[in-house]
Amino acid sequence: MNKIYYTLLLGFICLHAFGQENGIEVSVSKNLNDQRTELELQSIQSASKRLLDQYAASGTLIDPEQLRVTYSSIEEFKKLFSADATLITDFLSPMNKVSVADYIKQTRTYYERGGIPFELSEVLLVDASYNEDCDCFLTSIQLTKTLQHHFSDDSWINEEKPLLLEFKLEVERNSDEAKITSIQKAPKPIIPQFTQHTFSFLGGTSLFSGDVPNGVTINEPYTLGFSYQFIKPLPFLGKSISLVAGAQLKYGSINTEVQERASLVIDKNVIDNSVTRINFLTDGNETINSFSIEPQLGLDIQFMEKPRSQMGVAFIFSPRFSISASGNYVGALSYEETFNERVTVSNIINCGLRDFEGAEAIDANYNTGLYNAGMGFLVSPYYQFATTERTGFRLGLDVQYYVSSMYQGGGRFLGNYNAANNPDTSGNPDLSISNATLLQTAGQELAGLYIGLRLGYYFAQ
Repeated sequence: MNKIYYTLLLGFICLHAFGQENGIEVSVSKNLNDQRTELELQSIQSASKRLLDQYAASGTLIDPEQLRVTYSSIEEFKKLFSADATLITDFLSPMNKVSVADYIKQTRTYYERGGIPFELSEVLLVDASYNEDCDCFLTSIQLTKTLQHHFSDDSWINEEKPLLLEFKLEVERNSDEAKITSIQKAPKPIIPQFTQHTFSFLGGTSLFSGDVPNGVTINEPYTLGFSYQFIKPLPFLGKSISLVAGAQLKYGSINTEVQERASLVIDKNVIDNSVTRINFLTDGNETINSFSIEPQLGLDIQFMEKPRSQMGVAFIFSPRFSISASGNYVGALSYEETFNERVTVSNIINCGLRDFEGAEAIDANYNTGLYNAGMGFLVSPYYQFATTERTGFRLGLDVQYYVSSMYQGGGRFLGNYNAANNPDTSGNPDLSISNATLLQTAGQELAGLYIGLRLGYYFAQ
C-alpha cells in the first residue's frame, strides 16, 4: 500500500510541477501601474513568478527521488524564506502562526508519509513599495492555495481546502532574487476598482401569461440582440456595488396561429351595442418581426470576488420601446358587424383586401403598428473571468419581466371596414392603414417573461 501511495503522490507532484511551471501567472493590480515604472513591475513580476514556481515545486516537502521528506527537500523549502519568516499552518483547522522550522515539524507530525499536495491559482500582485534599508521592494501577493486534503481538529479530511493567502516578499532591486517573509490568511481579496465597458450578444425566448381567445395559439418567440453596458464602481456604497447604465437592441420574431372556424371580437361598443368580429374561414398564420430598444439603469452587486474572476447579479430597470415592426398573414377570413344583435355587414371576405369571390386565402404583408412601450425589470446573474488584467468575458442569464402587456395596440385586425369599400385589385394590397395585428388583437392582455443568455466581452479603464 505504501508503494502505491508514494507512486500516486509522485505522479501528482510531477503533474503539478509540470502544469504550474509555466501556468502560474502573476497579474498586477491596476493601482500599481501608477506607483511603479513598467521596468520595475516587469522585474518584480519576474522575481515573484520565479519564487512561486519554486514554492509550487518544493512546498509539498516531498523529495521526488526518495518519495519522502528528506534533508535535501527540507533545505530546498527553507531556501524560499527569509531568516525570521513566519507562516500559518494552512493544513490545520484552526490555523496557527509559526516559524518555518515549526511548520516543517508539524507537517511531519500530521503527515506520516509526508507531503502536502496543493495547487496555486488567482495570483495577484497588490502592493510593491521600495525600502531603502534593504534596497529592495517589499511586495504583497494574494493567491488561492488549494490543498488536496487537510486536518480539522486532528481529524483527517480527504477533500479540497481552498485558502486565500497573502504572501509577503522581499524582491531585490534589479534582480530576480526574492524571499518570502510571511504567509498569512488574506482577510479579503483586493480587487482593482475600474470602470468597465461590456459588449454582449443576446439570445432567448419569452414565456406568456394571460388569456388568449379560443382557437388562437401564440407560439414562443425567439429573440436575438446586442447590448452595451457601462459599469462604474460606487465606493461610497461598498466595494462590491457598481452602477450599470446602457442599452440593448433586440430583434424578435413571433408566430401566431388561428384555427378554421374560430371567431375573434375585434371591436365592441356598449354604447351603441355594436360588435365587430373576424370569422376565420381557414387556418391562419401570422408572423411578426420587430425591433425594440431597451435603455438600462440599475445596480451590479458582486457576491464572489477573486483576483481574476467574479460572480454577481445585476438588478436593472429596463423599459422597452418598439421602434419598427412588420407582419405577414396567410389565411382566409370574413369581416362581420352586428348592431343590436342584428348583422348589418357580413361576408366581407378578407376585409375587402382582395377583389375575388369565395374564401380564397390571402398572403398579405403589412405594417403592424406595433409601436408600444412597456415597463420592464431585468435580473441578470453572471460569471466574469479575466483573460488579461484589463479584458475578459462575461456570461450571464437574463430574466426580464414586463409589467405591462408586450403587445398592446388598438384598431382592427388587418385594417378596418373602410378597406372593404376600397378594395385594391392589383394583387398587392397596401395595408399601411392597419394599426393592429392578430397578435395584438388576441394578446392584448398578455404579460411576458423574457429568459435568455448573454455572452459578453469587457475591457476596463
